[in-house]
Amino acid sequence: MNTLLCFVLKPFFFFFCFFYLAKVLKTFKSLLVSESKSTFSSFSPQLQDMAKQTMVLKVNMSSEKYRTKAMKIVVGASGVKGVRLEKEQGKLMVEGEGVDVLELARTLKKKVGKTEIIKVS
Repeated sequence: MNTLLCFVLKPFFFFFCFFYLAKVLKTFKSLLVSESKSTFSSFSPQLQDMAKQTMVLKVNMSSEKYRTKAMKIVVGASGVKGVRLEKEQGKLMVEGEGVDVLELARTLKKKVGKTEIIKVS
């Protein structure tokens, strides 16, 4: 009796598990697709380009130690795509999307030294 019950219920069990797993994966896939859409996807292309930012920050970097520290902080900030350093003028040119300039300037001021926001475009 027990063996017969095992042969009868086993296929139903596997079918139920497969059906449930397919349903879970479909739900997970729909969540991933909805989260991966850009927040600007419904806007016009002109507004999508506005999300790209270029910032110029003047940071008091007196030594190589502070230059390295400033670069690590800027590169580690969310949304930063590129950084250029002008050593002579002590300026960092930061390019990115959705970068919080004020938070970046506060962090640089706290960790490196005097920081000024020169330009944001």
